[in-house]
Amino acid sequence: MTAEATIARANAVNFEAKKDGCTQRQSGDWVIRLTVQAADLPQSVMRAAPGTRYVVALVQVDDNEQPVRIARDTEAASPAPRQDSPPVPHSAGAPTYAQRLGIACGKPAFWKFLKSRLPQSACIQVTNEDEAAVAVRFLLNVKSRTETAVGTEAGERARKMLGDFDNWYRGEAA
Repeated sequence: MTAEATIARANAVNFEAKKDGCTQRQSGDWVIRLTVQAADLPQSVMRAAPGTRYVVALVQVDDNEQPVRIARDTEAASPAPRQDSPPVPHSAGAPTYAQRLGIACGKPAFWKFLKSRLPQSACIQVTNEDEAAVAVRFLLNVKSRTETAVGTEAGERARKMLGDFDNWYRGEAA
């Protein structure tokens, strides 16, 4: 193995993702959208600055988590098939803490996590997405999730909450 391959292997991050869409820009570049569960998103990828470059290797897996053998592409990529709906706007870079918290608020597992963190004196129910958002704002001591920008105290509390949830979720799923 070459020195470059050894360095690449040592610094690789792995996570499961599902293809969400694929569109071609006017420039000819392709935009591939992947959906990653919050618990699967490596912190190093989440914290990377917009524009960070990666070498990507994808392996398709079946329902039994086994690799699927596929034919290698032998010719240049052909234009994408026409899509009937316009592409969804995509913001460059990793999701913000506010976005990640918004996504998490829609998940019943996150509701359970929040309930375990709330003091009984808070009198906050967490049985739906809206109530989860109230609980998040209470626990982070913010008026809006948008206050959780990177580099702020609220952002640090949000980062910790998301990390704690990831750890809690892995413990619950095990």
